[in-house]
Amino acid sequence: MRVSLMMFSFLVAAGAQADPDLAAQARIEQQALSANAPIARRDGNALLLTLATKSVARLNSVPSCAGPEDCLHYHLMGMSPDRQFFDVAAQAYESATRFWISRASGQRVEVYAEPHASPDRKYIVSANPVEFGGTNGVFVWEVERGELRERFRSEPSDHRLYGFVRWVDASTVQLAGADGACPAKLSRRHGRWKLTTDATVSCKQR
Repeated sequence: MRVSLMMFSFLVAAGAQADPDLAAQARIEQQALSANAPIARRDGNALLLTLATKSVARLNSVPSCAGPEDCLHYHLMGMSPDRQFFDVAAQAYESATRFWISRASGQRVEVYAEPHASPDRKYIVSANPVEFGGTNGVFVWEVERGELRERFRSEPSDHRLYGFVRWVDASTVQLAGADGACPAKLSRRHGRWKLTTDATVSCKQR
């Protein structure tokens, strides 16, 4: 049975203990589906994404949320700036993450948090400052022939938390420290990415 987008948004807002994040994601998705029709659409609990090959990637939500094993919501957040990837949020019973799905191949890569493209669109970075309910860390991927290749991953063992601030240039990312962590800088030199604490700022180390 086909469910209208308006009805789906109502069901999402009413389910999962009326989670405000889900309600916000449903509103964002409504705009994203309108902006990206017909290659992105919803059929009831299924998010349908049409690839360049004309095949369809189907993401099935399980919205009952009676327990951890039957609670999963997918929402389309939009597309990448170059329109090569679908940006999809996924929320489970006690966790949340983000995926980029390649339009060229259907490759699905977990990017953990909202991704941010470099000025030249060759790289994306995500910073996910969470202590539970997700993967804490800073991550970089290179966009290569319509797919993502991981180039850097830092999951601090001492639970330092970093949030994305901005791309300073195509090779440098400014990161904010959270919960006592010092601000940091992620930079690429000679083809390698490195995360360093910003020594010019006075802060309290965790």
